Amino acid sequence: MLICIDAGHYIGTPGKRCLKGIDPGETREWTLNSRVADKLEAILAGYSCRTMRVDDVTGRRDVTLSQRVAAANRARADVYLSIHHNAGVGGGSGGGIVAYVAPSHQRKSEVVRDAAYRYTVAATGLRGNRAQPLAEQSLYVLNYTTMPATLIELGFMDSLADTPIILTEEFADQAAAGLAAALVEVYDLQAKDSGQVLMTAVQVENLMVELVDKPKGECGDNCANAGYFANYSEAGEPFTLPVGHLVGGYKAAGKWTRHYCQERGQFQGDKFTFDAGKWSYANPLHGKAVSTLLISGGKARVEEIRTVPEGTDYAVSGIPVLRAGKACTTAQAKGQGWDTSPLRATWHTLVGLKEDGMVYVMGWQSKTSNLLDSGEAARVFRGLGFADVLKLDGGGSYYQSRDGAVSRTAENRRINSVLRWTVREEEPELTEDRVRQIVREELAAQEAKLANAPADSWAVEYIRQAVEAGILTGVDDGQGGVTIARPRAHTTRQELATMGVAILEAVKRAIAEA
Repeated sequence: MLICIDAGHYIGTPGKRCLKGIDPGETREWTLNSRVADKLEAILAGYSCRTMRVDDVTGRRDVTLSQRVAAANRARADVYLSIHHNAGVGGGSGGGIVAYVAPSHQRKSEVVRDAAYRYTVAATGLRGNRAQPLAEQSLYVLNYTTMPATLIELGFMDSLADTPIILTEEFADQAAAGLAAALVEVYDLQAKDSGQVLMTAVQVENLMVELVDKPKGECGDNCANAGYFANYSEAGEPFTLPVGHLVGGYKAAGKWTRHYCQERGQFQGDKFTFDAGKWSYANPLHGKAVSTLLISGGKARVEEIRTVPEGTDYAVSGIPVLRAGKACTTAQAKGQGWDTSPLRATWHTLVGLKEDGMVYVMGWQSKTSNLLDSGEAARVFRGLGFADVLKLDGGGSYYQSRDGAVSRTAENRRINSVLRWTVREEEPELTEDRVRQIVREELAAQEAKLANAPADSWAVEYIRQAVEAGILTGVDDGQGGVTIARPRAHTTRQELATMGVAILEAVKRAIAEA
């Protein structure tokens, strides 16, 4: 699979630059195009495909359109993606993303175009507001390429609304991730190495959320880090949300568990104060519906909640990765108020649900710069059969321990909350030797029980006579009579032979005496 990437124009193309009133340096279009192209190549390096650039990656040389098309055709590329930034609103507020195919296009071109538009809009939030964001236009690189081809305009350089956005590094990251996700979906690209998923299946009734406020290494066995602190800003007012431990040991409906965090702040009345009062919030969810794992009466489910439903035993919030089998985007995560910076390539703590009713606590290392919009996480966890997956933590705070076996980063920082579970002891394999051992153990138990049991009353006289006849060896019963040891025990062949001979001797004596 060969993907041809074309960063449109070159650095010296006349007139292709950002608004001077917003960007005094008047950044050239090719600079923006190439930045996205570079990031896209870096993401795709983690997938089962090859990439090629047909523009001059230094930006100093103007590669003609015919040269770009010819290079792609000679290489027999499977798809051609031309990356641009638009102009044409003349300093107005309009703009948005626009994607094109040629009027006489291959059907696959339209599929690529539509996916590229859908994913970049979702990743960046820069929605197209033109009459035809999905359009047909007679452009050279679309008309003369022999493979499916699309050209995408990632916002307008002369738009008062778009320019401040498209100049940011974050936008370039998001746009590249969106384009990568589109190609992954259309061409079913597979990650070269999605990393090992460290997965523990837990019976719901054995799972709890525990507030710990300890260094990771002191949290004990059978637990995983459940949350990190993230900072947000809404309407210019900064606040922080202690994600991952919204509820621990929750019993009283309508009240959030208050947790004092030695390292980061404390509750004062109904407010959590962060960093000596710098930031605070009164409502832990700040009015937003947050994706949360809820455990009630031994059953688990994921819901978007603003307040905790009555009857909840435990709840833990997280960035949604999969919901009802559908992949989530950074735009959806941001819509819940999440800081999406932890979506980078690193180790992550996640929790997931399948149809089997178990809760799966997982550790996983992502490979792409944005595990949501790249589609990497969705492919990994859908492939493992998950319907719902929440990301709880990552990076230096990643931690999971089971039965003393620990996976963690080098940092032993304090963490505030853990998912803790009990593990059933596994039954040994039922081999022939194991069956024989079970039988021996059962017989021994029965023998021990019989050894301590007295003789039945009907047998007492017979025992006395057998002792007097020398057939059995008697012992003092402590009451002026005799009995025998272990009267109800099973008789072995050697004991039977001894008693048989004793009977014969008794008979001989009786005959002789007669």
